[in-house]
Amino acid sequence: MKKLLLNAAVLLLLGTGANAQNNWIWQNPIPQGKTLKSVHALNQNEVFATGIRGAFISSSDGGDNWSVIGDGTDLEYNAVFFVNSSTGWIAGQHGEILKTTNGGLSFSPQFSDTTVTIYSLDFADASNGLACGTNGLFLKTSDGGASWIKSLPDTLSFSSVIRTGSTIYLAGENSVLLKSTDNGSSWNRSFIAPSFIINSLSFTDASTGYACGDKGRIYKTTDAGASWQIVYSDSAKWLKSVKFFDANTGIAAGWPGVILRTTDAGANWELFSQGSRFDISSVSVTQSGYAWLVGDNGLTMRSTDFGSSWEFQSGGVAGNINSIRFLNSFTGFVVGDNGLVLRTDDTGETWSQQNSGTSENLYDVFFKDSTTGWIVGNKGTMLKTLDGGLNWAKVNIADLTTDALYSIEGSKFNTKVVGRGGVLLETSSFAGDFWYKISVTPRAFRSVVTLTSKLAFIVGDGGGIFRYGSAGVGVPGGMSQIPFDSKYDFRELFFSGGGVGYIVGKYGIVVKTTNLGKDWRVHDTLPVNWLNSANFINVDTGFVAGSYGSVFKTTNGGTEWSSVPTGINNTINKIYFISDKKGWIAGSYGLIMKTDNAVGTPIATGINEGIKNTSGFSEKDYILHGNYPNPFNPATNISFELRRDSHINLKIYNIMGELAATAAEGFFNKGRHTIYFNGSDLPSGIYFCSLESDGVRLTRKMTLIK
Repeated sequence: MKKLLLNAAVLLLLGTGANAQNNWIWQNPIPQGKTLKSVHALNQNEVFATGIRGAFISSSDGGDNWSVIGDGTDLEYNAVFFVNSSTGWIAGQHGEILKTTNGGLSFSPQFSDTTVTIYSLDFADASNGLACGTNGLFLKTSDGGASWIKSLPDTLSFSSVIRTGSTIYLAGENSVLLKSTDNGSSWNRSFIAPSFIINSLSFTDASTGYACGDKGRIYKTTDAGASWQIVYSDSAKWLKSVKFFDANTGIAAGWPGVILRTTDAGANWELFSQGSRFDISSVSVTQSGYAWLVGDNGLTMRSTDFGSSWEFQSGGVAGNINSIRFLNSFTGFVVGDNGLVLRTDDTGETWSQQNSGTSENLYDVFFKDSTTGWIVGNKGTMLKTLDGGLNWAKVNIADLTTDALYSIEGSKFNTKVVGRGGVLLETSSFAGDFWYKISVTPRAFRSVVTLTSKLAFIVGDGGGIFRYGSAGVGVPGGMSQIPFDSKYDFRELFFSGGGVGYIVGKYGIVVKTTNLGKDWRVHDTLPVNWLNSANFINVDTGFVAGSYGSVFKTTNGGTEWSSVPTGINNTINKIYFISDKKGWIAGSYGLIMKTDNAVGTPIATGINEGIKNTSGFSEKDYILHGNYPNPFNPATNISFELRRDSHINLKIYNIMGELAATAAEGFFNKGRHTIYFNGSDLPSGIYFCSLESDGVRLTRKMTLIK
């Protein structure tokens, strides 16, 4: 593999995908795109890494090939440690410690007697291990984790634990550094520097050690931690991890994409890279000179020469992908930021980068047939191909607009483009040789669909739903706005046939028409902040997707929805399905994933925005005042008011629409009520409090911050 420096801006893909979670395959980045928080190398061949949303990957050939396993959860794992090729542990949120005895193919939970976050693991052998975390947590085991002994030697949070010989060190926030020489029974405090956040420790012998952290600082001790001297500092950096190969050669890395190397025991540090978009989270080294770095969005790098050069083992493009479109089951295109155009001819197993001839952000791609297509983007950028995307040429429309163009769509009648400032461009030429400017309003148009030669619909910001009736190409036939609440910003419009259409957007809203757009009504609200894309296979079966990796599926025209787990938290900008099971998602940080079996779990809906009334009782019969305090930690009071005696359910849902807790359930008399809710068993995040009664559902957003 070609050796690269970290400041390479774009990584060129390419290879095969890997399992992400359940039925999803990573196609970009590879081997996967979840942020990795910790890496541990046993030797130059066996490497393990873990990270957010259950990420776990392993390699038995030095990272040339990776197995993407994951644990199928949304948990964040911050630490990984293996003592041999079979036996290892991962640990992270909610005090979770998991053990494997088969190289990570499966994990078993261990009882840690804590619910706080664990940040670091260290094992001397298969029996004796250490862990540390928030709120002064220190754990130790002498039986391979079958039992853990908990103590709290401090109230501050620890981010690193390390054993050197018979001495244990704990380090963390506010320069806290504790030392124990009796296996953690008692501790002595050392002082490094005021307000220093220590992220990582590394010792080369019983006396000599290093600590790194915020403000790009590295400190060194030569007297077993009794005193520390600064050996490197750069306030524009944050060093997350430090490791040494031997007494002289070491690596420190962190944000923003910083790699430092010393060959003289820390006296001097060579800066390999800076300014990268990547945040490096962890370093692991071997005595043979091999080293690995992991970080944001699946970043994985390897050195085979004691850190003097580095090669990417993660591949793919790093920029945002804004749209994806397939011409058939095999050939597809994605477009994205900085002029990105990728093409696949094998269902996405490999993607090749096309020369777009522009560095502008590209937002949408559309093909009228197998050879003729367009791409639109920022600053009035329009590209055109007549050979199926092998070559792209710029279409000069500067005399019409220089605004961002967000959507292009066509039919046998004509092709339309919409964008910022309410711009609407249209052509009736099959090849798109001549374009006409139809409309300009202050509102941003985001999506357009042409239904007949004289009828199209456009949606956009501020609740914009517009009916456009053309009297001929280049001749305005009338643009009429359909009234809708301006707090909703719409992102995509899709007609599934039979006069049925859907609009999705902010607050997870789904708007539907069943009469070719004569009437549009709120059909549902899904538990997500944004829905950015909708794609239906037929009138009944379709998918919508948006923020935090959310994908939802319906098989009955949106009456009911299932959450399709993706195991990611990227923003999904576009979905494209060619059957009820097979499709792709594309989004932030280069996300491309494919599924051949899109199945989901039924969820409660209508919880993001007020009401889903099926009984005839009005929302005026119920008032949900929300909670105080908000944000809260860990308890809050939820108040609601009933205008009549009612049986109610007061439920708490997470951002995926899954039931997290039931705060109250039963018969309540009319009047005002306050319910005390304790969220100590829930992770930090956004939740939705839902008051449900007699077919009415009222909802307020809650934020839990621990």
